[in-house]
Amino acid sequence: MADLFFNIADQVEFFEEFLSPGIVDEWATFSKILAMAEKDWDHIDTEGKFATQRLGLGGAQSFGARSDAKYPDAQQSRITKTKVYMKRSMMFSLGFDGMALEAARGKGAAVDPVDFEKDEQYKEIADDLSRQLIGDGSARMAQCKGSGSGATALYIDHPRYKNPSIFFKPGRVIDVYQADHTTGEVDSAKISAVDYDNNKLTIPSSSWSDDSWVFSEDAITATEGAGLGEMMGILGISLKTDPPIPNAANGLQGLTVASTPEWKAHVFDNNGIPRDLIEDLFIQVLQRVERYSQVKVILVSPGVYRAWFSILSAYKGIVNDKELWGGFSGLPFIYNGRRIPVVMDEFIPDGCAIFMNEKNLVLHVLTPGMIMWEKGTAGGILQKVADYNRYKAEGHFFGNLGTSLRPGFGILKDIREPNN
Repeated sequence: MADLFFNIADQVEFFEEFLSPGIVDEWATFSKILAMAEKDWDHIDTEGKFATQRLGLGGAQSFGARSDAKYPDAQQSRITKTKVYMKRSMMFSLGFDGMALEAARGKGAAVDPVDFEKDEQYKEIADDLSRQLIGDGSARMAQCKGSGSGATALYIDHPRYKNPSIFFKPGRVIDVYQADHTTGEVDSAKISAVDYDNNKLTIPSSSWSDDSWVFSEDAITATEGAGLGEMMGILGISLKTDPPIPNAANGLQGLTVASTPEWKAHVFDNNGIPRDLIEDLFIQVLQRVERYSQVKVILVSPGVYRAWFSILSAYKGIVNDKELWGGFSGLPFIYNGRRIPVVMDEFIPDGCAIFMNEKNLVLHVLTPGMIMWEKGTAGGILQKVADYNRYKAEGHFFGNLGTSLRPGFGILKDIREPNN
């Protein structure tokens, strides 16, 4: 690679053997869900635009003590097959300056990996994929706090996050739609600044309604289908209702709660009123969820993590113990003699804890590898930008997150966080 200017063979090797693993590794570093699901993802190359999962929704009820010698009438277990649509979960374009490419020649690599990491290309892609895996499949990132008319200061809030600005950075392009996911108000507005202390986005002059939703550009969809919208996340799985638009009409994986009452997670809330965290709250959820699946981790928001740390601080011999879940460290919660890791994830909503076993998650991937790169007519990955000494590389990840056991999830809400 040092002898020639980044030829086609070099491009393919560099992107597929260096950049692709780098993006996946960075994603796994930031996304605890991917790090666990990736170990057992399900490639579905031969199944077209969707994956299928077989589910056992109920065992035979033909058993019990008898007062005569007659056997119960035989019944079959309830087995069904669900459909998981593939999503264009991540499509990204990376820009490269022509001079930077030529100047890198002779270093042994066409693009200096240090420069690439300084630009945070890996982290930005990883952050958005991590947000999706935690989300509810609606693609909603924040709500407009108040209306605007020809304004540039877009204040945001969110029913689940005190600081929804964590989802935004300068340069991100957004759309704004009303709650129906059909009525658009802001189209392809590029954020020029983010005020993280005041949850304010600066965008070109635009108009919007109070409580309209902010989306990443072109992520909006009002209907469920192959390639439409974001992939499902654990917040959409951890509900006792159908997920929100665009999944609401057909439920999660084509099953609605109305037609299949057992197809729901276990939700423990306090009607929106914050309450202090005590051990009994965790135990209530565990007792319910573990009728279906043994809990391997309790994923919590940063604030709930601090609240649990405060409880453990009374037990000096325990608070400094480190529990591991798939390589991620956490605090211990002791239940029936088992030590369950309490692990923090920055995208878990405020005041929430999610109880789960990663074995109940399936990451369906449409291609043999997670990241695929577009190749031009000559087979190269780098494509010249017209009229500029610049190049771009376009890549994508097609997939979706599914579950074979929705009742194996539980969510505890309305936990009071420190300094709230």
